[in-house]
Formats: sequence, C-alpha cells, structure tokens
Amino acid sequence: MKKILAILLALALALSLAVCAAAAPSYQDLADKLSAAGPVTQGLIYELPTVTGITAVWNGEILVGYWFEPNFSPENVTITVSFDEGEPEVLTKWWDEGNGWAWDILYEYDRSTGSVTFYYIDTNLWQAYINTLDNPEEEYDWDELLATLINTAIAVPDDLVRLYVDGLRPLTALNLDESTPVVLAEGKSEIFTFTPEADGGYYFYAESTAEAWPIAVIATPAYVPIGDAWFFFGENLVVELEAGKTYYVLAADYWGDACEFELGVTRLREISPAMQFICRYLLFGWLWMPLVTFTQPNGVYLLPGNYIRDFFGMFWDIFRLFLPW
Repeated sequence: MKKILAILLALALALSLAVCAAAAPSYQDLADKLSAAGPVTQGLIYELPTVTGITAVWNGEILVGYWFEPNFSPENVTITVSFDEGEPEVLTKWWDEGNGWAWDILYEYDRSTGSVTFYYIDTNLWQAYINTLDNPEEEYDWDELLATLINTAIAVPDDLVRLYVDGLRPLTALNLDESTPVVLAEGKSEIFTFTPEADGGYYFYAESTAEAWPIAVIATPAYVPIGDAWFFFGENLVVELEAGKTYYVLAADYWGDACEFELGVTRLREISPAMQFICRYLLFGWLWMPLVTFTQPNGVYLLPGNYIRDFFGMFWDIFRLFLPW
C-alpha cells in the first residue's frame, strides 16, 4: 500500500512540482467520503444515531505538524458525543465508515484568536445540507456547511507554535555550505534554525540513503511557512531570505519512518539583468534557464549543479518504488 500511495504521489509531484497549503475540503472530497453508498443487496447495515451535541477537553499537550500548524487529535483532545438516545460516548478515534455511512470530527484552528472549533459531520448531515442546494457542485460553500453542523469550541494559547518550539530548545543551527546529520526516530521530526548573513536566494538540500524519504519546510521567525520540498522526488527547498533573521527548518521523513540523512544549505549566485538577457535571448537560454535558475521578485539566482542531479534523480526515486526490497 505504501508503494502504491507513493506512486500516485510521484505522479502528482511530477506534474506540479509543488506542494499546496492545506485548504477547506472541496465538494468532491466530502462527497466521496460522506455520500451514501448505492443499493445494498446483502449484508449488515449500521444506521447512524442522531448526534445532539459534542464537548471537547484539551489536555494541554502541544502537537505541531509539518506545516508549523498545531495538531489536535485523540492524543491531546477528548471529544465526547451525545445522542438523542443512550449514554454519551468518548471517542477513541475521530472518524469511521461502513456500508453506506461515514462520520468525521473536523476542526478549524484560528491563530488570531487562539480558538479551536470542532465539528461533527456524518452522511446524514452532509446529505441534509446537499438537499438544500439546487446545484451542489457549484453552490457548495464550506462556511455554510459548517454553520449547519453541531460544534464546540475550546480556547488555547495563540502562540502554541512558539511554545512548542521553545520546549525543544536549544535547537541545532544549520551552517552555510555544511551538511548537518538528521537522525529521526519513528514518527518524529526535528526543527533546525538558519540565520543568513546576507539577503538573497538560498538552497536547502538533503543527502539521503535509499531508505529515507526526507521532506523539509522552512518558516519565518513568526513560524509562517514560506517554502517546502519533498527531496525524494527531485524537488529542493529554494527560497529568498533576509539577512539577520532566524528562520526555522522542520525536517522529517514523509512516511514517519526512523531514518538518517544529511541536511545542508548554500547560497545561490545572483544573475545580473545583463547576463539574463544574454543567456535568454542570445544563447537560446529559454531552453535551460527555467531548469537551472530560481526567480524571486528581488532577483534571479543560479541553482547549483546538484539541483540538476537531484531533478533527474526523481526518476530513480520513482523506479525504486517498484523494487522488491
């Protein structure tokens, strides 16, 4: 299953070579998950109970995901669901599905107010909302859907990520033109710092064994992500940084496996406007400049040679998914 998922991921990454930020689920995402199944000819059918309310209690543990966003799950929040009949139930998981039914616990975290709102949704509630729309695919609205759901909110500190990072200090600093060992236990990630001495473009890279699938995300001093890369599919983390600011780099394994790899950073050389003109128009540079250069509003930078090596290494990554070991 892991290899099948990775193959699909590889195809998507090969087409886009970008990772999009998380957003509200699309109509199709929820429809696929919550729409009732077709006619059942045989088998036991579980009928969803009517949920009348939910409560949430946070145990104070701070969990932060790859994108520097707080995570909430049964590990640190206890959700209790009430029904129109029977006793309330403490949920040990936040989703389930069966023959023609599904339910889920969703949540939205508001960094500005330090609040987390939890929502209960199931097949019946989804269908009730869809039945109010003349054209569900065009009229579907995430905020309207949430307004129809049973929910509860809790208050958390508005600087959860800072508190999480502070609890990890001292952090290892990445040094320019040096590789730093990354040793991860299963399910763990590590956060590093990097403080550039000069404005400009910077290139983060990973050197790994065949067993590692390293990814990295870089965030501003305010813990806002500004770049990410899935190194194992030819991507690299290339971003423009400001001198004297301390940035945070989270390194992890895509599958959450225990692994080891090297993480490094180097500065990119800026190409002058005159050289850009010569390369692009006099040397037919449009054939190679998109591959070997990185463009930001403040400049065009020449990527290092191992960028090309890693780019073509993407095809080896895809090939090795099919190997038996």
